[in-house]
Amino acid sequence: MNEPKTGAPLTPHEHESLRLVIARAEIRSVLERYFFGLDARDENALHSCFSNEAYYEANTGQGRKIVFNGASEIASTLVRLMGRFEATLHLTASPFISIEGNRATADVFGSAQLCFAKPTEDGHVLVRGVRYRDELEKVDGYWRITRRVHTTLWQYNASSVEPFVPSANGIDK
Repeated sequence: MNEPKTGAPLTPHEHESLRLVIARAEIRSVLERYFFGLDARDENALHSCFSNEAYYEANTGQGRKIVFNGASEIASTLVRLMGRFEATLHLTASPFISIEGNRATADVFGSAQLCFAKPTEDGHVLVRGVRYRDELEKVDGYWRITRRVHTTLWQYNASSVEPFVPSANGIDK
């Protein structure tokens, strides 16, 4: 068994491996901040995910495609679009990230739950499977999405019900 090195400089292979681990973590952070920004309607969080020249294409189903350009337009438009919903929740699974120097790609599958109205108002929820194909670039020390293609893969609709947690003996009054 090899003993861990202490105080020795990293080999070129170790240095490159560490660089890739850090880059993947930074890219995942951008992806997570994007989904947080959507659900929190946080324009600043969304803006920070994109380059100033970014391209965003949303293929939303039934042949409909909408395009936004630039971090400011993308962020403000997404916040406005999410405002149609009472609440949303975006979940992602294991992005596939490929890194070459200061450029990267990410391919992410996820699901989106989009609630149209309060349950007491006969609300309904759209549940969608989505895919995001991203190109990213490290600019001024930060990873930014430079191109995103969003595709809705499938969808089903459900009725929303008012949240309810049953009473717990000795806790609820």
